[in-house]
Amino acid sequence: MIKTSGVWQSRTIPSAGITISNGGLTTSTTYRIYLFDNAGTLTLEASTTGHAVDTDTGVEIKSGDATRTLVGLIETNASSQFVLPQVISWYNKRQRIASASLVSNTLISATPFVTVSTTTSVRFCNWADHIVDVEAKISAFAGASGAAGIYCGIGLDTTLQVASLAGLSYHNVPAGGYYEHATARYRSAPATEGGHATYLTSGVVGGASMTANAGYAGVVVSFEG
Repeated sequence: MIKTSGVWQSRTIPSAGITISNGGLTTSTTYRIYLFDNAGTLTLEASTTGHAVDTDTGVEIKSGDATRTLVGLIETNASSQFVLPQVISWYNKRQRIASASLVSNTLISATPFVTVSTTTSVRFCNWADHIVDVEAKISAFAGASGAAGIYCGIGLDTTLQVASLAGLSYHNVPAGGYYEHATARYRSAPATEGGHATYLTSGVVGGASMTANAGYAGVVVSFEG
């Protein structure tokens, strides 16, 4: 429903859909997408203004402007483009999945927790109070010089190890040995609505290093939108 000339109306979405351009949008920025009547034509608007519930109808609207009905949310990438994990819908929400894997063997010598590689990072958008489910895994082998303990963790935004982590995995690997897989899982609602990044974190204990195995380490995130 949209409000036009002070009246709430049900409108039919054209079979071809309604499009919006990324022209003029700022890089790496979260925008709410609102639907409104532009002189008889249904039009989309990208705005950084938040949303609220219309007290008369219960329709989610642009804060302070009932003529704009919330229909989605996007986060532009570094080139101001739209990327699917960073585009979500307010209506007809469905479960979405995105993943990222380690693309090359990576030496880990720091103590827990550090980012394993930027290639294991997934950006996605999420509505406030909606649950996000992240699973991480890492396979690694210890050097010949000595045994090492390997941790598997999950980072979210700037936090290298999320709180309330379930199934945190730690395994001790003998010198020259190989372990498959250490795992971790996080299931909670991020603190804020909008764009987020989740990524694989790890670390070693015991004074030795380990090498994470490409193709056998990464994260999978499940979200709604």
